[in-house]
Amino acid sequence: MSQFFAGLANVEKNAALNGFQCTPVTGAVSEAEADTVNRLVSLWRDKYEKNRVKTAYFNCEQEIKNLNVSLPSDFARRCRARVGWCAKAVKSLADFTVYDGLDGISEDSPFYSLHAVNDLESVISQAVTSAYKHGFSLLTVYRGLSGAARVQARSALSSSAIWDFESQSVQSAFTITGYDAEGRVTSFCVFVPGAILQFANNGEKWTVKRVNTLPGIVTAVPIVYDPQLDRPFGRSRITKALRSYTDMAVRTLVRMEASAEFYSVPKLWFLGLDPEAMSGDGWNSLISQINAISRDEDGNTASPYQVQQASMSPHAEMLRTLALLAASETNLPAADLGVNMAVPQSAEALAEAERKLTREADRQNSLYSKAVKQALVCAANLDVSVNADPQTAEDSAKLRVLFKPTQEQSAGARGDMFAKIAANVPSYVSTVQAWRGLGFSDEDALAILREVRKDNALSFLERAANSGGRVSTVAENATVAENSDVVKNATTESTLNESEE
Repeated sequence: MSQFFAGLANVEKNAALNGFQCTPVTGAVSEAEADTVNRLVSLWRDKYEKNRVKTAYFNCEQEIKNLNVSLPSDFARRCRARVGWCAKAVKSLADFTVYDGLDGISEDSPFYSLHAVNDLESVISQAVTSAYKHGFSLLTVYRGLSGAARVQARSALSSSAIWDFESQSVQSAFTITGYDAEGRVTSFCVFVPGAILQFANNGEKWTVKRVNTLPGIVTAVPIVYDPQLDRPFGRSRITKALRSYTDMAVRTLVRMEASAEFYSVPKLWFLGLDPEAMSGDGWNSLISQINAISRDEDGNTASPYQVQQASMSPHAEMLRTLALLAASETNLPAADLGVNMAVPQSAEALAEAERKLTREADRQNSLYSKAVKQALVCAANLDVSVNADPQTAEDSAKLRVLFKPTQEQSAGARGDMFAKIAANVPSYVSTVQAWRGLGFSDEDALAILREVRKDNALSFLERAANSGGRVSTVAENATVAENSDVVKNATTESTLNESEE
């Protein structure tokens, strides 16, 4: 590894790489690439605080923004009120983005090995959740020590990227790959066209190593929520409006807690009573079954008055209003944010409320499908064994990445649709899509089809042997059986039997 730069070991994580200045290194980093590295690091540092705040709201760890009007700051801090609307906004949409496997390729495609080795289901799930949280995440692709391609998800908390508007793709990307026990950055990677620049710090100096990848291609693919012309890296589900509603809701809960303290104990006044008479424990006086106050020296008694308690209704109504505003901002049904409507909603109304969210999920799933395919094709070209397979190039064009439907159907409805299609198109039941539509995973669907085809092959061989046919006829029937439809109508069966005889 070549010496690169030094003196950056003692910096905190949230101020990491301050003062960083990359310079060209012969054989490792060109002048243009050095400028790109500096720009990426500066971009990550500028965006870090905003991303940290969004993460705090997601985890309900944000600071309480007390107005210091009706409540002391100490009470607001000790109350520890929490509102999980930001996490709800992220997770509710992420629940509709569920990876459902690969399609359009054969059962023995090398892409399935990439799928298994990289545990794509978990990687995509984490990348999508991070994208909804921060606006974007990265799928980085690199070649491991064994030569196998690896696909990893990277959060915007530790990444940055530059967009090329001309090619409509990532021009370069930066991601932190290591911290020490004290939270200091110890390693990071910069993805540039045709190479990955790997930086590491040994405590005294930084070094860089250049690893060539695919000519002209950046092996980092963005997963973006709601990309726009002026914001190609999208936006977060945790918007400024939602954070504002969350802050107001937290303050409302604190006020409710304060009101509850006074609401629980009646406020009593005794007119004409010597204050020394109440010098004892006030709480014990309130909970005692029998209390007595003697007359004064003039024979007069104190007159008790109970002050009417403040109502909790204004706080509850304000919280309800804020929940409705948050529901509108996030396209979530109001019931999901804890609001019970005065008039129960019908099933159609609830479905329509959810449909706003599923329409958004359908649009996002289409974008994610293209991004994941791009990452898989990069991985296939980087992987030594997969790239050597002649089938890889053909499958790269046919590959489709699927996500589960956002609108769920009952098992009965799926089975009914399966039976109706199969009755009119018998070959439908021999496809992976048919069994996936019934709710089976890709692995289960492929296993079912293999077993069915094997049983059909044995059946054809047995009938051919019993009919006394020629060996060539038996072989032909076995081939037909292996690739035939699982379900044959009566006409097809009779035709085959006649040909065997």
